[in-house]
Amino acid sequence: MKSAITRLGAISLSCCFLSAVAVAQTFETIDPPDSVSTQTSEVHKGRVVGTYNRTLSYSFSRLTGYQTFAVPGADSRGTYAKDSDDHGRVTGWFGSTDSRVRAFVRSPSGAITVFDATKRDSQNTYPFDMNGPGFIVGQYFTVQDSLTTRGFFRAPNGVTQPIRIPGNEVVIPWAINDAGTIAGFLATAFDTEHKGFIRAPIGKLTIFAGTPECGLFDSTLVMNNKGDVAGICESYNSGFLRRQSGEFQSINYPGAVGTQVSGIDADGDVAGLYVDATDFGSHGFIRSADGTYVSFDFPGAAPGSTSVSGMDANGDIVGMYYDSDQRQHGFIRYAEGD
Repeated sequence: MKSAITRLGAISLSCCFLSAVAVAQTFETIDPPDSVSTQTSEVHKGRVVGTYNRTLSYSFSRLTGYQTFAVPGADSRGTYAKDSDDHGRVTGWFGSTDSRVRAFVRSPSGAITVFDATKRDSQNTYPFDMNGPGFIVGQYFTVQDSLTTRGFFRAPNGVTQPIRIPGNEVVIPWAINDAGTIAGFLATAFDTEHKGFIRAPIGKLTIFAGTPECGLFDSTLVMNNKGDVAGICESYNSGFLRRQSGEFQSINYPGAVGTQVSGIDADGDVAGLYVDATDFGSHGFIRSADGTYVSFDFPGAAPGSTSVSGMDANGDIVGMYYDSDQRQHGFIRYAEGD
C-alpha cells in the first residue's frame, strides 16, 4: 500500500523573547546512594531514571525512593536506563559479555527481561523511548553492517519487529507517544541527507525536511501526545520545533552561541540547554509555546555547569550539574516553578 506523504509545512519566522518575570523554582538533587557521579536520562510522571557510577555504571529508577540495579552478567561497560512507562517498567541497554550491546526491560518487582531487536542478526540494540503503555522504539545495527542504523519496535508482550520505510536504508525511530505515533529520522543511506518522519499508528507517513539554517541528522528527537516534535539541528548549535500542523520553528536561546533541545511537554513547551556567549557555560532553558524563554541553573551549581536531559508531559525537567568539587549530580526541576 502506498504511504501518504505530507511535506514540510509553513516555516515560522516569528521573533521570540525573554521572560522578565521572576518565578520561584523548586529543584531537588538526584543522587542514588554511594553514587560518585550521576547522569539522568528521562522523567515520566515524576519517575526519574538514569545511570550512576561507583566502580562500574549502574542504573536507577526513582519515584518515592531509589531502586538501583545492574543487568546480571553485564560487562565493564555497565547498565544504562533510558526511560520508563506508566507501570514503572524501565528500559535501557547494557554491555554484554559477548561484546554486543543488548536491551532490557525491568519490571517494578525487579525482574529483568533481556531482548535484541532481531533474533538472528542484531549486533547492538539501543532503546530510545518508551511510551506510557510500555511500547518501545530504538535503533540497532546488524552483524553484517555496523554503519547503517535500523529501527525497531517492541510491544509490552515482548514481540519485537523492525521498522522499515521503503526506499530508506537508514531508519532511526527516536520517539513514540501514547497514541503509538512514531517519530524519527530516515535517509536513503547513512552518508546521505537525513529527513524527519512521523508515522501514525494506522500507517500514514509524514516526511519533513529541515531548513537551510537547520539541517536534520541522527540527533535527539522528542515528541508529545499532540504530535509536536522537537530536536537538535545537524550543526548541534540550534534546535527546532515542528508543530503537528507542520509549522517549523527554529529554537535559539537569545544571545547564545549554541542551543540544544532535549524535552517537550504536553503544551508544546520545550526544554534544553544553551551555551552562553560570555563565559561559554551551559545553562538550562524553557521555551514556552508563545515563544517566551526562561533561563535557569541548579541553585549552588558550579557556574555554567547546568544541562538538561529530559522533560515529561507535566513539565518536570531533569538534568545534571557539577558542584564546586567538580562532582556530577542529577536534578529534577518541578513544573510548579514555571
